[in-house]
Amino acid sequence: MRKEKCLRLGSESFLSYSDRDDRLNIWYQTMNTAFHKKWLTALSVIALLLACRSGTAAGDILIADFEQGRESQQKDSGGQWRFDGTTYVLDAEQLSVSGLQGKRFLSSIAPQKAWASKSIKPGPLIDLGTGRAGSPEFTIARKYIKFLISGGRYPGRASLNLVVDGAVVRSATGDFSTAMKAVSFDVSAYAGRRARIEVVDVTNHLSGHVCVDNIIQSDQPAPRVISTLPQAPVVDGTVHTTGVPLSGGLDVSDGQLSVNGRTVPLEDIVCVDFRKGLKKYGPTPFVRLVNGEILRAGFVSGKPGKLNIEGPLIGKHEVDTKAVACLDFTPRADGGSFNRSGILYREAGDPVAGTVVSIGTDSLAFESRFGMLEIPRAGLACYRFVTEEDITWDGETDEIALVDGSMLRGTVALAGKSLVITHPVLKSVSVDWNLVRSIRRTRPDVVWLSQVNDVKTELKGALYPPPPPHEVGPGGEENSVSPGTIRVSAETVASYKLPFSGSRRKLCAVLMPEPGCRGDVDISVEVSGRSLFNKALESDAEPQALALELPAGDALTIRVEFGGRIAYPCGADLGNAYVVKGQ
Repeated sequence: MRKEKCLRLGSESFLSYSDRDDRLNIWYQTMNTAFHKKWLTALSVIALLLACRSGTAAGDILIADFEQGRESQQKDSGGQWRFDGTTYVLDAEQLSVSGLQGKRFLSSIAPQKAWASKSIKPGPLIDLGTGRAGSPEFTIARKYIKFLISGGRYPGRASLNLVVDGAVVRSATGDFSTAMKAVSFDVSAYAGRRARIEVVDVTNHLSGHVCVDNIIQSDQPAPRVISTLPQAPVVDGTVHTTGVPLSGGLDVSDGQLSVNGRTVPLEDIVCVDFRKGLKKYGPTPFVRLVNGEILRAGFVSGKPGKLNIEGPLIGKHEVDTKAVACLDFTPRADGGSFNRSGILYREAGDPVAGTVVSIGTDSLAFESRFGMLEIPRAGLACYRFVTEEDITWDGETDEIALVDGSMLRGTVALAGKSLVITHPVLKSVSVDWNLVRSIRRTRPDVVWLSQVNDVKTELKGALYPPPPPHEVGPGGEENSVSPGTIRVSAETVASYKLPFSGSRRKLCAVLMPEPGCRGDVDISVEVSGRSLFNKALESDAEPQALALELPAGDALTIRVEFGGRIAYPCGADLGNAYVVKGQ
């Protein structure tokens, strides 16, 4: 016999619940007295207020509101959220975020105290640190999964994902705002399936983070509903030839390159783009050569006038110091910020003028006006033999980017499963094909847009002029940067003098918004006043291959203007941009 407990509200009306199944059952009989009507009304109001406070409506299922904090949801604790890297549960006062539900939320921005022991501080333009957080598995029991989200718009790199059977089936990002926005996944197709939530942050770029709060299952959608599978950001790779680009699975074996099983002769290739990100190889320094190459390699003195270098991918080599432009003692994205020759720059302290005599593993001999000094390598930043202005490249060799950040220029060939580079300084370098990010070949029938010197630019910035069109290489952690990419900011008109006058020509490029783009743009292409292409490019648009037949004329004009609103950064990237001479 079941035992029941009752809370009596008044004559002939009560609340009752069963000890056996612990589910609340409500019975009431209709009463004509105003007293009982007031009681029922009060209970309804109280229930509504409680639902509003928790951010859930009747029938909603709470997945996480993070009000308990990370301390009760530590990594590897059974049945709880898992945290890796810089993923934190923050209090509202720790970060300027609006639209929260409650007092705590999940964020991939580390609190300031986490950076107290580091020499680099997080700033407004970068979000240092990366991390992940994952929920326990749950059963999808409602039509929608709703949540609040803010942060940068980096699909797959700073996002909240829904994972079913090990695959991401829904994904959402912020919109470069600190205001939490309500978003929902339509999960009606996955009813009854087991799923989990994952929060991913693998970028340090502008607003490269994600903040999340109040994740619930509900039958009521949020204003924004995501009901499709996330698009794959890139294919395995793309091979550009003088004909159509070939995309898909790239493979090298027996000295042959194939795309989806179709062999592509090396002599037909203009460029190969794997669109891979960089791999971490530890604190390896960089050697920069006078022809603009970047070699990720450690270095010590060798024979007189020689430098012994060793890199994780390029191996061991002896280099003439006359070929060296700069030595970066610590990995850095931009050695050009230290641009005076004959100066030893330090991480902390004033730079010292003089000449490097020899370099050891722990220290170097340095001749300065104070005499010969022995200086520890720890704390050194950079030493320049020549300035950036002295770095030149004749454009007569192929360009190869590797996954460790190295960029070499030489002549490429295929052997077995490797790419072999005949190099003017390193002699020969053999690299596994899987460690190559991109190849840009030099051909007599191809002119890369980044190498056209006759360029006229009009900058019409609304508040201040944007940067002029410039080449951005495949270095850095942004997967969307391709070899030979020309970046054109909004409110820019760039006119290039076209090569191969009097011949059939074609402009080939991969059009995409620049990484971190905050607004939409309108881009158009014309030749000598004749319009060839016009497109409204959304800030989260997928890459689009262009192959435009060019009419007679010697001026190629590219216009990029703001779309719906003015926001910075905002612009378009033309990856693999080149003009090819027709047959």
